Amino acid sequence: MELCSLDANSSYDFHLQIQDKLYSLSSLDLYFTVPQGTPLIALRKKKVGNNTPDPQATLDVDGSIHMNGVNVHGKMGRVDGSTTDLNNVKTPGYYFAYSASTEKYFPTTTIGMLEVFLPESYFIQQRYTVYDGSRMYIRGNYGGTWSSWHTVSLAKVT
Repeated sequence: MELCSLDANSSYDFHLQIQDKLYSLSSLDLYFTVPQGTPLIALRKKKVGNNTPDPQATLDVDGSIHMNGVNVHGKMGRVDGSTTDLNNVKTPGYYFAYSASTEKYFPTTTIGMLEVFLPESYFIQQRYTVYDGSRMYIRGNYGGTWSSWHTVSLAKVT
């Protein structure tokens, strides 16, 4: 049952008072605002999040996450240093490198985690962290050309 339709070009302030049928002295007051634009969460009976009755399913994302049409977080993948050329890994996401080779443009031969960011179609950033967190490397690709890998200095916390 739909109580009302909201215009996406307007903002709304709501006050909801919940009280039992005996009108006891206790009640629950809820205040919330729906800002201008399309609400992200559906306010429907027995539904939370993205029209599903399961709250965990709303939090679990299977696939890439897009914000304003830009892929900001891809799926977890794997890269193999014996077959994967890092110059060709341009899809945003997190990758476990279970082998690494400088011949395939890895910054080191130590296994680790590769993160790929694509904030704009012409700019890619790769960040590689070795498995024990002792070293991190960063490089970028602007307009089709990869920069050299740069080491980020990390200090051991004692």
